Amino acid sequence: MKFLIFGLLAFFAISIEAKYDFSETAKNCLTEIKSDEDTVRGILEEDKLFPEDNELAVKFFECMYHTNINDDNEMIVDDKMKHRVTEILTDRLDGKEKLAALIADDCLEHCKDRKGDSKGKTAIKVVNCIRERTWEYMKTEN
Repeated sequence: MKFLIFGLLAFFAISIEAKYDFSETAKNCLTEIKSDEDTVRGILEEDKLFPEDNELAVKFFECMYHTNINDDNEMIVDDKMKHRVTEILTDRLDGKEKLAALIADDCLEHCKDRKGDSKGKTAIKVVNCIRERTWEYMKTEN
């Protein structure tokens, strides 16, 4: 079930372990914020919540999710986002697409109302909430 956590990390287009690559969107964001993969990996530890007070993390997540966060710093969960989460969870759950869709829907529904005082902080709050929710599923699976 460790891969379920990594699936959500991949959803957020970052890499924590070397075997995961940054998506093209993430690479473009690294360029935009003038950073690199190793620096961002260093602040986004796999077994912890992402730091809401780290300026680089805030900038990175704001770049990654600016199209899903409105001017009131509210997360907008659309079908594309739901599909990405479901697709990644399906891979991690050995093709169990219905189960993956249920977990993805639950995580997104549970976390979509997290709000920060900026787009970047909202993105981090939502990501952290999804991580915590996933960890809850992991505990019930074991």
